[in-house]
Amino acid sequence: MNEVVCVCAMSPSSNTVTIRVGESHMLPSNNTVTIRVATSSPSAWVSHTSPSNNNVTIRMGESHMSPSSNIVTIRVGESHMLPSNNTVTIRVETVPVWVVPVTAAVVGLLLLILLVVTVHCLVKKYSILCDIIMMELALEETMASLKSKLEASQRTVEEQRSQLKELKDRHAEQAAALKEMRKEREDGKVSFSASLLESGAGSTGPFDEKTTLKYQHVITNIGGAYDPDTGVFTAPVRGVYHFTLFALGPGHDSTGTGVCLHRNEQQVVTAWSRQPQERVFASNGASLLLEKDDEVCVKLWPNSWVYDNDNRLTTFSGHLLFLM
Repeated sequence: MNEVVCVCAMSPSSNTVTIRVGESHMLPSNNTVTIRVATSSPSAWVSHTSPSNNNVTIRMGESHMSPSSNIVTIRVGESHMLPSNNTVTIRVETVPVWVVPVTAAVVGLLLLILLVVTVHCLVKKYSILCDIIMMELALEETMASLKSKLEASQRTVEEQRSQLKELKDRHAEQAAALKEMRKEREDGKVSFSASLLESGAGSTGPFDEKTTLKYQHVITNIGGAYDPDTGVFTAPVRGVYHFTLFALGPGHDSTGTGVCLHRNEQQVVTAWSRQPQERVFASNGASLLLEKDDEVCVKLWPNSWVYDNDNRLTTFSGHLLFLM
């Protein structure tokens, strides 16, 4: 049989009753009030009387009227003031025997359920954590792959930039070469013809030494390589040129008609003729390999003369055959 011991006590000075389970105290009359309660029947509700024979029966957590019409409510572990010379009788409601183990079992079951729920939550959290870790690993792998692809793309871009620069350089070279070819083609358009006198008629010469003839009437001068003020042709490009000379002169017993072609002051070919009467003609020509800026002119042979009029009888011509 289970016992629940409740004690009531009254201090000498304040008439305070403090109740604690399982303890005993001395009343002012040196009587000890101890309540032991069995667990079976309503007789478990017991009351004790103090020497004043006034009975007050109080259940824990309830309030009752004492004979002096004073209400006293007592709870376990609390203190209360009693009326003078009144006895507090405490009834204790017992707990059945099976309640404690059942309560313990219920508590254990609740703890077990709590443990299971906790473990379940921990497992779920662990699973979520594992998923997060796997996602982070997959993300890191994806980032590494993207980084590798980005680096490969950057290398490809750099290679393409290098190739583009090379293509631009080649294009610039080709453009320069094309420009040079166009220039050479334009420069390759060289041709001229000129007669001796701008207008009128008359003879030129004779002179004691060779004299450069200035063919003043320009018939054609494509490329502008012939200068009528000096009578000199200047080669604009390296190539092979062909030149022709025609000279008309009066007939004379001692004075002939003669001209010669010069390249850079060196005589190349000569056209000469003489007869005592009537007019005489002389002509010649040559193809010359000229370097750029080489000079070609026609000089009058010493002690000879030439004649020209509006019919353009004495001429000097030349043109570029091909580039070299």
